[in-house]
Amino acid sequence: MTDFDSLKPDPSMIGDVADAPFAILPEPEAMFRKRAARLRAGGDNNALTPYIHFLAALCDVQADCVAATPLADGPSQNSARPLKGERCAPGDDFDRVARDFFKRAAEIPMPEPSKAALANLDGLPLAPLVRALAEDEDAAHGMAEHIFVAAALQVYLTRLSARLDVTKLEPDEPGVCPSCGAHAASSFVAGWRGAQGLRFCSCAMCSTLWRYVRVRCVACGTTKGISYREIDGAGGAAKAECCAECGAYTKIIYQNIAPDAEPAADDILSLGLDVLVSEEGWRRAGFNPFLIGY
Repeated sequence: MTDFDSLKPDPSMIGDVADAPFAILPEPEAMFRKRAARLRAGGDNNALTPYIHFLAALCDVQADCVAATPLADGPSQNSARPLKGERCAPGDDFDRVARDFFKRAAEIPMPEPSKAALANLDGLPLAPLVRALAEDEDAAHGMAEHIFVAAALQVYLTRLSARLDVTKLEPDEPGVCPSCGAHAASSFVAGWRGAQGLRFCSCAMCSTLWRYVRVRCVACGTTKGISYREIDGAGGAAKAECCAECGAYTKIIYQNIAPDAEPAADDILSLGLDVLVSEEGWRRAGFNPFLIGY
């Protein structure tokens, strides 16, 4: 069901609203390169430093894969969430992209358990792992293989989303990607000209960005009982928007405070904020496949 309420202008940013599009589609190779650079820049002196640098290397592999495997014609946009079928049950094109990605990923440094998981994918059908990511996120918990499958699926879906007609995308349910139907991983406040101060949700799977009203729960859509949490002394570049109505929270990354911020990378780099709010009893609304298990 289309949620026209999400088209309400943000009263705090009147003047910029008219120039800002509802959705922004990715430039896949440039996006993955920026993500890798952001992870490396922010990954030092972090409890997850080895893992973050591993993810940065995976992002470089993702960028290398963008132009490596031809895809069929662009997806049909005759329905809402035009990439949902590809996210839940991709076909032969995805298998080719994934196998190429796995081959390239095997060249980067990684712990022995990760090497074993990657090697194990040679003999596994990918469909069950994709379904676990798409339909039952907890089913992928504890499976090292899911990191590589998710990364390959990101390459595939991001390439497809880049080929969509952005003018045909419409608001969906609160926090649901209008391109592929995945739940928003995080949100961020833009700092670029024409959209300064506007909030966008970010899809961790197909990398689509879409406008979303500030001070509104991404999980349930209410504007009641919203409060914010942040880590003292962290500079205010990342906050958790907590909803008393549904008990969920979604991160907001402030690009106007951290100009080099990248939604997926900063979601990972701000894991300490997840720990803080989860200890208070809030549950995470957004799904980032690289944070399963943390």
